[in-house]
Amino acid sequence: MVPAGRQTFYRQRTRSEAHSIQAQTFLDYLIRQIKQQREVSWEEAALIASDAQRYLNDCLGMRELGQIEFPVVAAEERAHFRRSREEQDERLVRLTIIADDDASLLAEFGTRAMVTSRIARAVEEAWYQGGLLDMNRLCVLFPLNVTAIRARMKGLLDQGATLPLAGMTRATRARFRAPRPVLAVERYLRGEPLADLRRSLYLSQARWREYWQGFRRTVKLKGHPPEEIARAISQPEVLVKG
Repeated sequence: MVPAGRQTFYRQRTRSEAHSIQAQTFLDYLIRQIKQQREVSWEEAALIASDAQRYLNDCLGMRELGQIEFPVVAAEERAHFRRSREEQDERLVRLTIIADDDASLLAEFGTRAMVTSRIARAVEEAWYQGGLLDMNRLCVLFPLNVTAIRARMKGLLDQGATLPLAGMTRATRARFRAPRPVLAVERYLRGEPLADLRRSLYLSQARWREYWQGFRRTVKLKGHPPEEIARAISQPEVLVKG
């Protein structure tokens, strides 16, 4: 049995390291500058900074620190059949391997939650861009073997999260119910405590604010076509439909 004092010291050290990482991110820099120059609360500054960063990335085409371009399987009818690399149609997508909010997940929920969130985010980003990762490519992106990656994804798949991979069985795909952001909003509206659903779906506070804000804006624009709303709120069309 590990002494209680040892556990407390470990968590304090992890949080200290995570906060140190956060303080060096571009998002944190934007928040501090906005808070200082506009004299607004930290929460308001965080929302403004998040919008500013999204504009820089989406509208100006800037690639974030921590993003890479990576070849994935083109998402078409044959993508779920197991085929050799030479027989696969591929496309290049942009994946966020390290994000500003990873450190906050590390501080709040621990290393496993942070790594699982990074894996899920990569799978979702490839899917949003019309591609599919597979286990071999995930093993290239993350220093884990197939068994470890499956173990981390299992908890999300059990909740009905849509995390499509090339080569997945029909039975696994039948368990998909909705993307993580849609599940989070649904469960929050049903009255589930926010801290609990964020922990189970591996969502940071910043990521939750982004999804909740997107949901509210979607409701206001609900009479418009989904593709038009998606462009207006800078979110994938599949989330708007969800």
